[in-house]
Amino acid sequence: MINTYIQSERQTPSTGLSSDDLGHLRYFYEIATQPLDKWNGFLFPINGVFSYAVRVQLSSASFAAAALASKTPAYREVYEKIMDCLIQRMLQRRTWSYWRYCSRNLDPIYKNNICYSAYLSNMIGLFEKLTNNYRYDENFDLIWNKNTKFTYNHHTLTKRIYEQMVVNHHHGVQCQLEFVFQACSNFAALSNILYDQLHGTDYSSVNPQWKKWSRENFVNRKPFSKGILYFSYVEFLKKMLKSSENITDVGVLALATPVDWDIVIELYPRLAEIVTHSSEDGAFIKSRPLDDFFEISNDSMTTSFGYLLARQMDDETLAEKFLNYATKEFNPEWENGKLYYKNVRTQLFTTSIFAWGKVTSGRQFADLIHTKRDSAFFDLPFVSHVEYPDVYIKRADYNNESKVLTVIVIPGDSRENTEIICSNITSIGSVQKDGVIYDSYEFENGYGRLKIYTDLESEHTFEIACQ
Repeated sequence: MINTYIQSERQTPSTGLSSDDLGHLRYFYEIATQPLDKWNGFLFPINGVFSYAVRVQLSSASFAAAALASKTPAYREVYEKIMDCLIQRMLQRRTWSYWRYCSRNLDPIYKNNICYSAYLSNMIGLFEKLTNNYRYDENFDLIWNKNTKFTYNHHTLTKRIYEQMVVNHHHGVQCQLEFVFQACSNFAALSNILYDQLHGTDYSSVNPQWKKWSRENFVNRKPFSKGILYFSYVEFLKKMLKSSENITDVGVLALATPVDWDIVIELYPRLAEIVTHSSEDGAFIKSRPLDDFFEISNDSMTTSFGYLLARQMDDETLAEKFLNYATKEFNPEWENGKLYYKNVRTQLFTTSIFAWGKVTSGRQFADLIHTKRDSAFFDLPFVSHVEYPDVYIKRADYNNESKVLTVIVIPGDSRENTEIICSNITSIGSVQKDGVIYDSYEFENGYGRLKIYTDLESEHTFEIACQ
């Protein structure tokens, strides 16, 4: 039974990471930070065009990392590294070389291919928003060979997306091969929102036109017909491809909440049409075998999207059923501190969406996109450095009313003595470790830097009163 979502007063999201969250974070760290010429853990599909593509794996991991980062707002170091490395991989020719088979113009950003350009723009936008690092506002190159490269920055990239949305009659943008997919053009709308927040532009002014067109054309309102949403708009035919795909229905709805919350609320009860209940406590969303053959979707992808969607709709009963099924069928495995879903073809993608869902409930994804983070936020006290992955940060948040920075550390790869470096601290009232006054620290007043020295035999909670 699908519970109809009833919007309630927005709650302040809880902070802190569970052991599963920390295991997923470690997985993303190892995937992202290996040398750029190493791609261990990635799936390289045959065609590189559809949902199994490397760019989709990178984008999903970036969103998952951003969602995890929102749970430790006073600790950004490891997330910044992960997200930066994912962007660097997105710029590699190996990620976008498929475009040579789709266009005479090798430039993967200039026209169409929104399922690359919007994904990249959102990865950069989230990176800037969560870390205050604007390195991609400077030029970067997409290098084809020594004679051919394409130079962009965050502005020229996002502007190019916006310009296409304005001139296209549907106000979306093609992916490849004349197809306009709702999910990908929704990502174009996300790109506009994020860039406007960061740079004061008005690119999202085109979003209502895209939202109106997609509502009128993508939603299947024909009685007794299969499917919630139509598969795609075909540009050269000037008509909708009215086939039904479970990955389209659940994937679009799971990712659409920041763009059109109301339509997701309206259509969510229809998710019951595609949910299979495998047992009293398990459920999944089936993908056709041919979809896996053509690298469009599989059961782990559709079910992970179902989980993310149910979490956003606060339908915890169904979300728990999806997670139970994943635990039974997709084999979440701990391996050297990292947690990932092993018994699936799309390991990185599936792990990313489940990890994202575990730290997302209600409007938190929509809020992650829409809530503007004031630059003063980055002047508040925060944990600037620990020796990750020797040290894990389970919780890090600063209470601006009580002026207390709370940090929970647990052992990672090491149980040796370590130090926790905190920055933006103007003065110290007291430091407590596990509820007891603690004095093994050094405060460098001139630099606003606090170094706490501690053992790492077990979990410790530090409360730093910043007067």
